[in-house]
This record gives sequence, C-alpha cells and structure tokens, in this order.
Amino acid sequence: MTISTVFDAPVIKLQDVIKSITPKRPNFDPLGLVSGYRAYLLYTHLSAKSDNELALMGVTRAELPSVAMDAVFKGREAA
Repeated sequence: MTISTVFDAPVIKLQDVIKSITPKRPNFDPLGLVSGYRAYLLYTHLSAKSDNELALMGVTRAELPSVAMDAVFKGREAA
C-alpha cells in the first residue's frame, strides 16, 4: 500500500514576522531601550526557526543580527 501526500509549506514573509513579533514603536524612546528590545525580540524569534524556515523567508542564520537591527532602525526612520 502506498500513501502519497502533498504538503505545500506556506510562504512566510520576513516583514510579516517582524510586524507580528515586535511591539509598536512609541513616540519617545529614551536611550534606545525600546529599539534594542524590539531587535532582541525579533532576533530571538528568528533564531528559533529552522534553517529551512529561514531559507523560505530568504534569510540565512548568519544574517539574523543585521536583519533584526535593520528592521528596527528602518522602521524608526519611516516614522
């Protein structure tokens, strides 16, 4: 007996992960504490993913620190 299954993994966008994990940006960020915390949350969330999940998002494990910092500070510039 042969059983075949088809599994299509959903495509997860990095921007969606960033928006769902990080807290909203306040108007006042003394000493950059909130920005640092947002980067930490994003980094820990992404680092918990497997290499295959990261590859689906177009990110390598070595890029995680820069991805987290870029996401936080690009979001700050847009405000």
